[in-house]
Amino acid sequence: MNSIASPMPPHALQRVSQARTDYLSYLPRNVDRGLAPIVFVHGYSRRVHEQVEVLHRLADATRRALIAPHFTRELHPRYQRLGKGSDGQRADHYFDACLAAAGQCLGVSTKRVMLLGYSGGAQFCHRWAMTRPERVEHLIAVAAGWYTFPNPDLAFPYGLATAGRLRRVSLDPASFLTVPTTVLVGAEDRDSVNLRRSPRIDAQQGDTRVERARRWVLAMRMAARLYRVDANIAYQEVPGIDHDFDNFVAHGHLLELVLAAIQETPRLQDGGSAGVNSRAA
Repeated sequence: MNSIASPMPPHALQRVSQARTDYLSYLPRNVDRGLAPIVFVHGYSRRVHEQVEVLHRLADATRRALIAPHFTRELHPRYQRLGKGSDGQRADHYFDACLAAAGQCLGVSTKRVMLLGYSGGAQFCHRWAMTRPERVEHLIAVAAGWYTFPNPDLAFPYGLATAGRLRRVSLDPASFLTVPTTVLVGAEDRDSVNLRRSPRIDAQQGDTRVERARRWVLAMRMAARLYRVDANIAYQEVPGIDHDFDNFVAHGHLLELVLAAIQETPRLQDGGSAGVNSRAA
């Protein structure tokens, strides 16, 4: 598809760095401001600029604005877990502020977003989606290191018990389990580079990103049955791909996989829900 391979127009990528927000944005020439923007969250390495220079192709192909909040290592070292930063803001509140500022600047609504995260960004995205499911048109989590499981008896971020962890936040499985979700991971993503390890996490989730993704998807599907809600959770392991964003793009067809997920997102009626059935892996 030619649009996926299109180069970025000169000066099209904008960065806005202010006291309480820091984000990159890209607006396609043929943008449809009525569509939910693609919002990308970078991983632990924080290569947001390089990654957005690649991901702009998705914006062109879908006619959606692209917004990429930047979590600096100094201010938000624990953003993956929605932790409070040294600026006093919890990561999800900072993220909300970035979306509001970007939406106003670009002239697009961020009431609903197409949410895409890679590695540590996928950790953040699935947790943010759990706290604000009504704002997520589709969650695409790529190569997350570990997950929050739909278990109300485990303390957040391992499970849904938020008391003392996320003030004034209650995680409702009946709501977040209905969010259309795509989980992607490289089939060779089995090393421990930048992978959070502990006896507790390994026992609950496994010791590789592949095993952790499998267990989380299964847990989410089982929870959907328990809560008797329709779920739309797709899972794919990509052969020959390890934990390398550039390799995933060049040889794992990451952009094409994400584009397919975006294009398959059910259209919602005003104020309605997707009402779709679960997809098989």
